[in-house]
Parts: sequence; structure tokens; C-alpha cells
Amino acid sequence: MKYIKTLLIILGALLLSCYLPDLYEYLFLHTQRPSFVLYSEVAQTFVQTRMENEKLLRETVDGKRQFTENEFDSILPTFYVRQLAADGKLPDTLLGKAISMPLIRNTNFTHRFDPTGLNRKPPHAYQLLESAPARVGLSPAEDLFVFRGKDILFFNSKTHDIDEAKSKLFQKAFDRVQITGDIVRAVGDGNARKEYDEGYLLLDEAGHLFHFKQVKGRPYLVQIKTDKLPSPILHMDLCGFADREKLAYVQTTDGALYMLSNHAYKFLKLDLPPIDHRHDEWMAIGNMFYTTYHIARGSQVDFVAVETETGRRVADYTEIFPASISEKTEAILFPFRLTFTNDADPQVYPRWEWGSPYSLLVALLCVIIYVIWRGRHLGRKRIAAHVLFIFIAGIYGWITLMLLSSKPSYKSTLIHHHKETR
Repeated sequence: MKYIKTLLIILGALLLSCYLPDLYEYLFLHTQRPSFVLYSEVAQTFVQTRMENEKLLRETVDGKRQFTENEFDSILPTFYVRQLAADGKLPDTLLGKAISMPLIRNTNFTHRFDPTGLNRKPPHAYQLLESAPARVGLSPAEDLFVFRGKDILFFNSKTHDIDEAKSKLFQKAFDRVQITGDIVRAVGDGNARKEYDEGYLLLDEAGHLFHFKQVKGRPYLVQIKTDKLPSPILHMDLCGFADREKLAYVQTTDGALYMLSNHAYKFLKLDLPPIDHRHDEWMAIGNMFYTTYHIARGSQVDFVAVETETGRRVADYTEIFPASISEKTEAILFPFRLTFTNDADPQVYPRWEWGSPYSLLVALLCVIIYVIWRGRHLGRKRIAAHVLFIFIAGIYGWITLMLLSSKPSYKSTLIHHHKETR
């Protein structure tokens, strides 16, 4: 019985370390949302919208100039193109270029990167759409393909029967290129609900990059030269923009970000601060002139504006979110936290998140309260073990001991006191 209670106390502390921080955050923490920031091609500066006292403000990021709703639309003509066109206020030229609503809609783009896409395990099978369908619109593929080392294998998705003819046809294309080792990463979008399909970008063990798609039932496989990249490729993201010349974002191990063009397969390095691709989230909102990058890293968001065609940085701005009193209290109150998932990694397994070293002070306070409350009723060995457990488990250990460690009866207390006084 004694060992069962000890096991229950340990399990209780582990359960509290998993759920008590979540309860605290639900009750006391409020998410701080960054302002919506864009680089204005008219004002040539960052402008933002934010809430203050339940009022929506439209202003420059330094707060020196505020705008009405109509003024804000006019300084972001490519973003509010539909509203300006409806009001008859869309200009004919912008920064010396003739513009129109179709042109703006074709060159506008938005892309979001979530590190879970990089950290998750790759799927076992892929769907390859027809990139040049005979009719308008894409249709879901009836088969799937898998990689077996350097080989590619197609099979029917319903019957699982191997398509020998198609497998041999596509295998010939793979035999003609220099693939080293296995395909370690295949990035694409097999969803047919889009305007066009560019297949997949493939990365082999040696870091060679390939563009692979299906055109009129035949394989298209081209190796993309990466010898001019200073660091190995870490990840790729196909864009799927209306402007088909922008094929993919390519991330390298040195924290750089590149835009890979279609057909010519040229890498355009973007003048951004180094990005921790495995942990940082980022979003790009671009037009034919400038692209604004929102890079979320920990307690701050970096906003960087670059020229869309050259990648040259024109402005940057950082919004910092200082830790609130509730967040600081959480780090001190809880010495550690048991989690099974996080925002950057979709894999489910136990992992620890550590709090502040000042949580030892909370543990010391818990020890003092516990000794005063229960110390008179417990033996020296038992109280020493409980004190050690509280110092290790912090407030989790204190709560479980207060709830599960039984208080001795009045009779046993008298016997224990009699033995000590003899």
C-alpha cells in the first residue's frame, strides 16, 4: 500500500505539470496580437492598423500620422484594389508603371510558412496531378506514387494494384538524371482545388534539387543547379501564386530565404535577417512593387519590406512584446512543464519545458508551509523525503503531498510524540 501511494503521488505531480500550466494560461494569460503592418508603395513607409480602446486606428508605425479609412485605402492601392476599383479611385499609373485591376490581382500574392511543415514526417505516398489537362481545371489523380530509394512506383489508390506501364515510363526519366541516394524530401500540393499544378520539388541525400511534374501523361523531371548556393537546402515551399513565374520559396541551413523562379530556375536571395526555419513563423504579403515579410520569433515580430523583383531591403521595423506580469509569474510558479506537442513540431512525444530558476523560491516557500502544517505528525525520514520531493517537483509536489499524503490520526500522533520525549 505504501508503494502504491508513493506511485500515485509521483503520477499526480506529473499530471499537474501537464494540466496546471494550461489552466493558469486559460485563466490569466491573454494572447498579444501584433498589429497588421504593410509597406505602403505610396507613402514609402510602414503603415498599420491596430485596436486601441475598442477603436480601429490606421496610422504609420511610428504613430506620427493617422489616416481616415479612404486615405488608408489610397496609400495601399494594390492591397485595397477591389475597393478602389469599386469607388472609381484606382489610379492608372503607380511608381511610373501602368496598372489595372487584372494586373494587380495577377501579381499580388500571400504566402505563410509554418515550421510544422518542415518538422513533420513526410507522407508515404503522393498524388501527382496532370499539369496540362485537356479540359479547364484540375482533376484528382486516380493513382498514387511512392519512392523506393531511387525508384518510383505508381499504384491504383482504390485497388492498390501496381501500374507497371506508368512506373516504367516515369522510371526512365529518373534514370536519366543524377539522383544520389534516396529522395529525402518531396514538397508539393496534390490538392486539385487550385488553378494549376507544378508538381513537386525533390531533394536527394546529396542536396540535389529537382522539379518533377506530369505533363500530358508524361514525366517532366529537371535538375535545378544549386552550386551557387552558399549553404545546403533545408526546405522548399511551392507557391502556387497567380504569377506562375514565382515557383517556390527555398530555405537554406544558414537561415537564408530565396525565391526560385519558374522555367529559368534562378535563385533570388531575399535581404532578410537570418531565420530559424525550424522555429520561426513568417508570412509574405507582396505585390508587383514591394513584399512585406512578417517574421515571428519568440516575443517579437520583425517586419521587413523588400523590392519584389530584386529582393533588396527598403525598410524594416520590429514590434516587441514584453513579457506580462502573468507570464513572468507563470515562469516562477511552475519549475517545469510536461507537454506532448508544440507549435513547431507535430510529433507527439513527452518533452519538458523549463521555468525560471526563481521557481526554487516557490519550492522553498512550499517546503516551509508543508513542514509547519505536517511536520509535527511525520517522522524525520518521511519529512526529509517529502521536502526533497517538493524541491524537485516544486508546487506540483506540494499540492500532491497535501492532497494525497494522509494526515496521521490523533492516537498515532500521541504515540509518536511519546516516543520522541522518552
